[in-house]
Formats: sequence, structure tokens, C-alpha cells
Amino acid sequence: MQFMSDNPSCIRAVPYESEDCESFTMRLYMDTNGKRIPEKINTVAKKMFRNYEIEFDDLLRRPLSKIVTRLPASKKQKAKELTDLTRIIDKNLHLFENRMNITAVQASYKVTDSIEKDIPCVTVFVLGKRKIPAGETDIRKIKEENSDIFDEVEFDVAEGYYKLTTGSSFKDYTWPLEGGVGIGVEGVDGAGTLGGFLEDENGNVYILSNKHVLHPTDAAGDVIVQPSEDDHKAKLEEAKAKINECTDKIENIPGSNSLQPEEIEKINTTCRARFIKGKEEEREQKKKELTKIESQKPRPIGKYAYGFKENFAVGDHEVYVDAAIATLNESESNFMKYNQTNCCPVYGFGSNKYWKTGHYKPPNGEIIDFINFKQRIRNENSELRFMKIGRTTGFTDDGSIRHPNEEMFLKYTHSKDIARLLDVEFLFCKNCKTSVRHEFNPDLDKNQNTSNLCKKCGINLDNPCEVQSVWARNCFVLRKPRECFSKEGDSGSLVFDKNGLAWGLVFGVFNNLSRDFVFSLISPLSVVLDALKKEAGMQELKLW
Repeated sequence: MQFMSDNPSCIRAVPYESEDCESFTMRLYMDTNGKRIPEKINTVAKKMFRNYEIEFDDLLRRPLSKIVTRLPASKKQKAKELTDLTRIIDKNLHLFENRMNITAVQASYKVTDSIEKDIPCVTVFVLGKRKIPAGETDIRKIKEENSDIFDEVEFDVAEGYYKLTTGSSFKDYTWPLEGGVGIGVEGVDGAGTLGGFLEDENGNVYILSNKHVLHPTDAAGDVIVQPSEDDHKAKLEEAKAKINECTDKIENIPGSNSLQPEEIEKINTTCRARFIKGKEEEREQKKKELTKIESQKPRPIGKYAYGFKENFAVGDHEVYVDAAIATLNESESNFMKYNQTNCCPVYGFGSNKYWKTGHYKPPNGEIIDFINFKQRIRNENSELRFMKIGRTTGFTDDGSIRHPNEEMFLKYTHSKDIARLLDVEFLFCKNCKTSVRHEFNPDLDKNQNTSNLCKKCGINLDNPCEVQSVWARNCFVLRKPRECFSKEGDSGSLVFDKNGLAWGLVFGVFNNLSRDFVFSLISPLSVVLDALKKEAGMQELKLW
């Protein structure tokens, strides 16, 4: 939808019925990254949802939730039950389908009065717990209506939402290339992370990142640049602002505005001269920095080749993958080969400075196979700690998987812009109260008979254009105590353990609003490579 493409801070729009059932309110759930809701979006929203009252809910400005007291790992004895419950959810995601408020489902531990219990439950994440969307019933009805499936299973409703980790904070021009630096697509806003490098059976070298980084939906071309155009513009603006700041200080000497003209003359002229000279020298230095930044324009480093952004079958499982590769320019790869001073033994995995603490070994090119993925987590869960190098947050460590069954099932829509989880569902059948997903078309005549029928009761519906909801399956969750393991701009980062083994690829974050922490979402790297090999028809893809 154009509205959502132009306003990516809008996570979703959900309709609510008034208490007298005479009118409807459209609540727009926003993630403004701590900023205020843009004024212009109110005008656009009124035009878009003209038959509704409009309300905004800034998700990051809500009052903080109560802090959940965690249950120590030693007291969690229900690992098998959680595994079984995850499989049940996987087979029955369709039961959570026609709910406008739901964002994800997960097998987890029950939280009662802000205390985590050793009780497996189905945790259903929603955007808002305050009201039930128009045409729907309480989420717990799912359990009641399917008691044969969820027999004696607890349900827990929590607030949370998913977003891709693309962002707008700037990062520097980097030569030679390294894993973890900021990249973008030529002519496209936004940026992500160059995760690492891959090599096929013919010796060709590729950049590895997410598909939404290397081939976003609004990309007209396929040229990958470093840094991203957004990053370069932000860097220029910051440098210009510093020059202007020096100029202002020269022209407006501190304290002079509060003095009378005759008093200004009494100021020690030597001190004034020293102050002005110092600021002029500082300004000249800032001008040199600006000249350097202007010379470091985004340079082409490769071209998009193949990508995969959907669920990928692995045996009896399906795992969500958002990954892509771009062919690396020969000049870039050659320079990296012959200039290893600043690189780890495995090309491109960051400067040695990240590993000087001695807590972690440098990446060694080995990958944890998906077959052994969960088994390794179970065996080493108390000691497993993860790290990554991302464009926005740089080097972060101490990421952890709290228990072996830390998968999430994320809900998004299969439309032209599936990347943003923007299923705006604001129509529903007034006859049987079944929700109908709908993409707004301002050019469509309201009186036009579209001959679309409600799937439940068969009644003809006005102006529906159904959008199929899709579940991203078995996304693994990482957390970092008191901080974020990844943020906007870290999409595409590779995740390693303390022994240098590669585990996964970061593609998004999930804000758990009810428990005040952020999940980093990853796809197992072995599955990522299998999906890319199949998409590209390759025999081999390995870390370079």
C-alpha cells in the first residue's frame, strides 16, 4: 500500500467498534523510534481511512510494563513439553490467521503477576491488549473452540511487534571491505549490514546479507554501494553542521549578547583574538573533514544476484529465511586478498580489534549444521554466548538463547510490500463479523460490484481485495541482558559463538512490549546457505 510505503513508521492499522456499535475507530500503531508522530501522517490517514475516526498509538511511548521476574534456568524442567507445544503451534497456525491484532505466536513459559513460572504456554503477541478489534472475539476463544488441540494448555497474551532491522543512523566509508560495515542499494533510501562473504564451487565471491537489504521492494537497480547513500548524506550533513557551529561561535562571541556596546569594548581584546583564532582553526579542520567525506562517495561494490525471502523446507520443518547474495566486484575482492593486515584469517570478518579481549575466538569459517542446531543449544545452553558485528551497534556480545525452544512464528502479509508486516485489515463482513483483509484502492468506484464473497457466509462484500497472511516459521530468538543485541541497520549481520563458529543471520527484531526487552531474530546460517544454493542452482556456498 502506498500509504504504508510512504509512512514506514506505521506498523499496522486496526479498526475498533464503538461501545454503541454505531461508529468505528481506526487505530494506527506507530513505531517512531522515540520521535513524535509526524504531523503530515494525520492528514494522509484521514484521507486514507475517511469513514473512520483516527487514533494513534506510539508503541515506544507507552508506559513501561512491569518487570518480569525470570525463572532460573535450573528450575525450568519442561523442555520436552515446550518442544511438543512448538510442533502443535506449527501445525495449527491457521487458527490464529484471521486476527488483525496478532503479530506472533510462541511456545513459552507462563507469566503470572509478573513472575515467570515453569508452566509451558502458548504466548500470543498482539499490538494492543486494551480492546478487541471490530468483528473479532477474545483471543482465548481460540483455546476454547479447539480444546481437542490445546487440551490443558495455558494461553498467555502479551504485547509485541516485529520490524526489519534496516535503519538510518550513519556509518563510515570502509576500505577494504569488512563484515559488519554499512551497505545499501544505489538510488534507494535505507541501509543494512554486509554480513560476510561467500564463495561458490567456481571460486566466485559474493556479499551475504538479507534480501530486504540487497534487493528491497522499491529498488529500481541492482548495484550495491558502500556506504549507503543515506549514510553518506547523513555524514555530510553532520560535517556541515559542525562548520556552521564554529562560524556561529566566531560571529557571536559567548557573553556578548548580554552586554551593552560600551561594555563589549572593555573586553580584553587579546582574549577575543585568541578565541576567534581557535575557532577559525577548528573550522578549517572541519572543512578538511568535509572535503574528505565528499571524496568518499558511495562506491559500487557488487551487483545483486539471488535472494530468498520465505519459508524453506528442512526435513519435517520449515524455517524462515530472508537472505541474498550479490556478486562482489573483482577489484574489491583482490584488494582484500592482498591486504590482510586488518582482517581475520577468514576474509572479511572484521578487524582484529574486536577479538583482542580474549573472550572470543575470531570466526573460523565453520558453520553449525541445522541438524545439530538444537542439540548444541541443549548441551551448551548455560555457556552459549553469541556475538555479531553490525552497521549500527557495531560489536555486541553476550547474546543468549534462554531455552532450546526459542522459536517464534511471525505474522506478515504476502503482498507487494511483505517486508514491513503491514497487513492493514480494516474491512469485515457485517453479516457474520469475519474480518476481510483489504488493500485500499482510491481509484476503485465504491459502487462497483467486485463479485467477491465472504468466505464464511457467502455474502457479497464491498471493495475487498484479499491479501493472504503468511507465517514466518521457526525464527530463532536471541537476547542480550539490559541492552539490544541488534537494532535498525544491523540487518544482515552474521552471528557467531565464542569459539568462532557461525550460527545465523540477523534479519529483524521483535519488541516484546509486555516484558520490556527486544528479541533479535535470526535464521540458522546452514539453512540460509541451503536456500540460496537451491535458488541460485549452485552446488556449493561456503564462507570465504
